[in-house]
Amino acid sequence: SMGLHAGNRFRAPYSGQARFVFPRGVKDLFKARPPLPHLPPPKPKTLRPLDGLAAFAALFEEGTPPVPSAAAFETPARRRRRRKEERRRRVEERVKEEEKKWDPLGKKKGDDGGDDSMEGTAPKTSDPAKTLVLSRIPPTATPFHLKLALEPFGPVASLIHPAFPSGLPTPYAFAELLNPRDFRAALASPVPPRLADGTRLVISPELARTDPTFRPNRLDGRFSPLRARAERLARERRARLEPPPSAAPA
Repeated sequence: SMGLHAGNRFRAPYSGQARFVFPRGVKDLFKARPPLPHLPPPKPKTLRPLDGLAAFAALFEEGTPPVPSAAAFETPARRRRRRKEERRRRVEERVKEEEKKWDPLGKKKGDDGGDDSMEGTAPKTSDPAKTLVLSRIPPTATPFHLKLALEPFGPVASLIHPAFPSGLPTPYAFAELLNPRDFRAALASPVPPRLADGTRLVISPELARTDPTFRPNRLDGRFSPLRARAERLARERRARLEPPPSAAPA
């Protein structure tokens, strides 16, 4: 049996008969639209004949008028370079201002006779040559936990754990050992000190009061990780841009 849409399957080949016959409603959708109405062509207008500029010469200003300077167009790349240079200058000015206040030994005095440095009012250990700087300290660690971690190296004379203005402890502390030999052994030990929960601490000697050339990271010191990262990226960029050395001729 043939379905509704089977069409004329038994038409003779090449007879020209359509296999499918669409209903009248569908055929009306494909009817040609009525032709466009005929409109007469527009009437030509009489235009003014073309003249030269000689008639307007009297309206010109005498002499050569000053040519306004064209505003220099700033491309996005130039704008980025300009903003980067402005940020670099602001950072350099801020570093210079803060470097004037850098005095870990507390020798600079203000106008009122007090300490004018940023580090003068901070508590310090008595002997910087025996002071260890503990870093990567979790916020849950207490001075008792830090002293317990340093017990394998020797007795601790004093420990200072600063705090932020909010009251939270900083992730670093200063521990002064009682014996200089214990101090050197702690720095040379291949096993770093660990807290009771297994957290490994990073220790380093205090350089602020022992090395006059030392500057912290905020003053763009030699140990600044930002400077090291910038130098590494610059080396990688130069390595990508520089062409590889050509092979020597045989």
